Amino acid sequence: MNSNQMQSTTARRQRALANPARVYGQPMEVLIDPALDDTTRRQVLEGWALDERRLMAATGENMAGGRAHRLGAVMSAMRLLEGTADDRRAGMVQGGNGP
Repeated sequence: MNSNQMQSTTARRQRALANPARVYGQPMEVLIDPALDDTTRRQVLEGWALDERRLMAATGENMAGGRAHRLGAVMSAMRLLEGTADDRRAGMVQGGNGP
């Protein structure tokens, strides 16, 4: 990987951590982003879950701005990430790194 690619990857990672909903259309896209390792994927999804919980609280106070929350989708992606990580640790997934 050349220095421009490394800078691009680092910048994408930083944007994803800061505001995942602006980088990804759906939470499952985090799982297939080759610029992220599992630790960073987990951090991105945890941040996204926090953002969605805040949105839910704002919605309850009529301050959401009209966007529906996606907490369920974020939690599904987190469960899938944990499942694939557990499978890899147990040696059950063969032939690649998985999502």
